[in-house]
Amino acid sequence: MSERQKQTPILQLMGPPGGGKTTLARLFLDAFQERSVLAVDASEDSFLSLSYGVVPTATMTTVLEQIDQGRLNRETLDWALQDLPVAVPSESESDILVWPQPANRLSTEQEALLSYGLPRLFRTYDVIIWEGTMPSMVQSWFNSEDIRPLLVITPQDEAFCQSIQVDHAVDHAMVLLSKAQAIDILPATAAFEIQRGNWRFLGKLPPLASPEKRVRELPQYFQECFQKLDLPFGLRPPSI
Repeated sequence: MSERQKQTPILQLMGPPGGGKTTLARLFLDAFQERSVLAVDASEDSFLSLSYGVVPTATMTTVLEQIDQGRLNRETLDWALQDLPVAVPSESESDILVWPQPANRLSTEQEALLSYGLPRLFRTYDVIIWEGTMPSMVQSWFNSEDIRPLLVITPQDEAFCQSIQVDHAVDHAMVLLSKAQAIDILPATAAFEIQRGNWRFLGKLPPLASPEKRVRELPQYFQECFQKLDLPFGLRPPSI
């Protein structure tokens, strides 16, 4: 079986800043607490890792530099990548991998090694939660059906939905309406794609101002949405 025929599902959280992706990622880590989970923090400000107080001693940038210096090959790359994830405090089976957006396009050698090593690293986990932008080059290293886009949007995010529709051509995405009251409706583009059957609506998460309410009430609202996820399993627990 080839490297790309058997892969861990990747749940990609996409949305504009402030939409609730980091909060949702933390809810997923709680929901998958009986599973081995890798959360990839590819957000511009590394909010997910900072929310847990995670400060990695080495990052993907370190690995890229080592590749450029000729210090890594296929045999040693696995060890280097396995050193990058940091255990999430209080989440016994969860790790975080900080993925900084490289300033320049990957070199031929960097791409060749990472396209080999990253799928191998991901396969050691039950599920991957990717928060933030996933470069198209990285997407090409995986089977498209293994990447499950989840759009985390608010009722005001019509411009983002249009950009996703036009620029990213996301098909078969799941949609979660965040920070939404009961009377709030989906942005027009999202509603159109759902009506066409291209996107699938999971539900709403309400705006909760205080951290105490978010901790206490969000998991209750999240439960119903979580059960509707398009994931193969097995991985879905009966309750959170």
